[in-house]
Amino acid sequence: MGEIQIRRRFTPRTVRVARLLTILLAFALWATSALRRNPVPEWLEVGLRPALFNGKVPFSQAFATYLETYFPHDPRVVDPHPPYPIVAAPHAKNCILLIGDGMGLSHVCAAGMAAYGLGGRLAIQRMPIVGLVETYSSSSLFTDSGAAATALATGRKTYNGAIAMDPFGRPLESFFATAKRRGMRTGLVVTSSLTHGTPAPFVANVPWRTMEPEVAAQLLERDTNVLFGGGAGFFIPRSTFPKMSFRYDNRDLLVEALRRGYKLTMNPAELPTISGDHVMGLFGLGPLPPAAIAKPSLAEMTSKSLQLLSRGGEGFCLMVEGSQIDWQSHRLDFEATIWETLEFERAVERCLEFAAQDGQTLVVVTADHETGGLALTYANNVGLTGNWAYSYHTATMVPLWAYGPGCLQFAGVQDNIDVPVKIAGVLGLDDFPALRERIASVRSKNLAPSFSSARPAQERGEGP
Repeated sequence: MGEIQIRRRFTPRTVRVARLLTILLAFALWATSALRRNPVPEWLEVGLRPALFNGKVPFSQAFATYLETYFPHDPRVVDPHPPYPIVAAPHAKNCILLIGDGMGLSHVCAAGMAAYGLGGRLAIQRMPIVGLVETYSSSSLFTDSGAAATALATGRKTYNGAIAMDPFGRPLESFFATAKRRGMRTGLVVTSSLTHGTPAPFVANVPWRTMEPEVAAQLLERDTNVLFGGGAGFFIPRSTFPKMSFRYDNRDLLVEALRRGYKLTMNPAELPTISGDHVMGLFGLGPLPPAAIAKPSLAEMTSKSLQLLSRGGEGFCLMVEGSQIDWQSHRLDFEATIWETLEFERAVERCLEFAAQDGQTLVVVTADHETGGLALTYANNVGLTGNWAYSYHTATMVPLWAYGPGCLQFAGVQDNIDVPVKIAGVLGLDDFPALRERIASVRSKNLAPSFSSARPAQERGEGP
C-alpha cells in the first residue's frame, strides 16, 4: 500500500497574523494578571511621599509640618540636589566625623522617603563614597556606645562600658588627642550630655561610662575648644545646687571653665553671638529635649562650631552626634526615630556645604551601631511602616559615607577600628598610636602599608 501524505498549506500572511495575535494575547494576559496582583498606587505614579499620600498619614500633623518646613521639595520633578563629587586628593586639613547613634541603613532610607518621596536623596545619600562597618566590641557581638565610640576614636577594641580604656584598663589615645598635640582645634557637638558614652571617648579616659562627673572634668582639662550639648548637671557643685547637680562632690566646673578662658552659655538665644577660642554651650541639665522641641537644633550647633573652629589656620577635628536616634529606636517609636534622623541629616548637610566650599575638609558619616533591627514594610501598598525586630542594639554592620580629600580610603567593608586609623592617615597624624601600630604591623609582614601618612614618601625621605 502506498503511503498517503496530507499537506496543509498556510500562506506567509496567515502565519504572521497568527503570531501577532498570539503575542498580543499573551501580553494582555500578563498585564491583567500583574495589575490584579499589584495595582500601581497613585503615589508611586506621581512620586509623592508615600507616608503622606491621600491623607493616609501614619505620622502626626506636627511631623508633617516639620517636613514641609525643612524639606519643601516636590519629588515629582527632577531632584535638584546632584551627588557630591569624588575628591581624589589624598590629604585633608580638617576632619568632621558625624555619628548617628543607633542609625542603620533602614533609618536613613525611611528618613529619605519621608522627606523626599521615592527617588529623592538626602545629603547623606548623595555622598560619593559608601562603605560598611563592623561594630562588635571586645566583650560582645552587641556593642554599646562606649565601646563603639572608643573604637571610632582610638582605633582599638574594648569592653562594653569602657571610655577610651583598653580591655586591661589602660588609657587609650584618641585621634582628637593626637590632633590637639599637633596644635589642631577640637570640638564636640551632641544632643545628649557631653559626658555621655559616644562623645566621651574622644576626649576622656575612664573605666566605666557611668563616671560622667569625671568625664566632665576631663573635657575641660583636655583643652577642647568647642563643647555644645547637654549635661550641665555634671558641671554644677552638689553643695550649691543640690537639686540641679549630678555630681557627688562640690567641685564647680563652671567656675573652672571660666578660669580656663571658656566663654560659657546656657541660653540657646546666645548661640549665634558667642565667640572665642574656647566656647562651651550647655543647653540642658541632662540631654537636650527630643528633636521636635530641641533648642538649639543640632544643625544650629553644628554651624556655629564650624564657624568657631575654622577661624584658626592649624586645622580642626569635629565630632557631631545625632544622639537620640538610638534612644527613639530603643522606644520603637518610628516617627520620632525618623524625626531624629532628619535632624541629623540637617547637620550633615551643613558640614557638606562647609566642606564643598572649604575644599580641605574630610567628612565621614557613620554610626556606632544599629538599634532595633528596623525593617521598612507597608500595609495595602499605602504608607510607610517601620517594624522593629528588637529593642536593643543589633550586630548588623552599619553604613558609612565619605566626602572630601581622602574619601577614597573609606570604600568597602571595614572594622570600626579602621575608621580613625584612616582619618589619622588622611590628616597626617603620624604619631597617632593606632596608626603607628598598624603601619608597624604591616611592615613586619613585609607588605606595603595600607594607611599612609599625609606626607608623600619623598618628603619623608622614603623615596627618590
